[in-house]
Amino acid sequence: MNYIKEINAFYDWLELNELSKSAVLLWHALMHLNNKSGWQQTFTVARSVIEAKTGLKKDAYYKARNQLKQAGLIDFKERGTKATAFELIPFSSVKQTSTQTTTETTEQTSTQTTTATVTKQNETKQKREGEGAREENPFDVFQENFGMARPAILQSIGMWCDDLSPGLVSSAIKFAAKKGWRSFASIESILNEWEEQGIDDVQQARRYEKGKMRRNNNTIPFPREKQGKSIFDELREEGSNEV
Repeated sequence: MNYIKEINAFYDWLELNELSKSAVLLWHALMHLNNKSGWQQTFTVARSVIEAKTGLKKDAYYKARNQLKQAGLIDFKERGTKATAFELIPFSSVKQTSTQTTTETTEQTSTQTTTATVTKQNETKQKREGEGAREENPFDVFQENFGMARPAILQSIGMWCDDLSPGLVSSAIKFAAKKGWRSFASIESILNEWEEQGIDDVQQARRYEKGKMRRNNNTIPFPREKQGKSIFDELREEGSNEV
């Protein structure tokens, strides 16, 4: 399951369908927890864990859970005193089925050419973004540094990932956290600056920020003007001369 594609598909779906804010928050929490579990088809989560992450009360949790199931976005199974078993229904499932059917009817030569091209593009992108950055998920990076995000912020993160790259978004989030900046607006200011500078990979962003730091450290402060003698100094000098 592709985290970013699912987020974007979810908000595309919301343009034509309605969900309560509690249901939107619960869906994001389940996505986050499933990602942590390694994208298992079925995963178990205790209600107390979800309530702690979302702030939803018991009644709101049950209502949101039922709403997501009725919308066909999740399935779940109660297990008595044990944690509930959840299954997220991916938005990409229909697209994947269509892709598989098309692939099966495509000639082998064409398939090999397409696969080789995509593989080369992925290798190039991974090399540009750096070994560590390609494994990071910006949604998890944000939650690790700033806590559970509001749905609007998660949507913005997904949009920035489309405009730039997940690696760059993750780097901007960590850079803002390192600086002690706590608002999402500060993260967007970093991303806007990188976009204006034409930065399109993590290594370029690191070099750019290091260059800014060197320039700031090499700035020579404007010298202060020497203060003249005060009236009290002049009076003391006059008194000493009279003696």
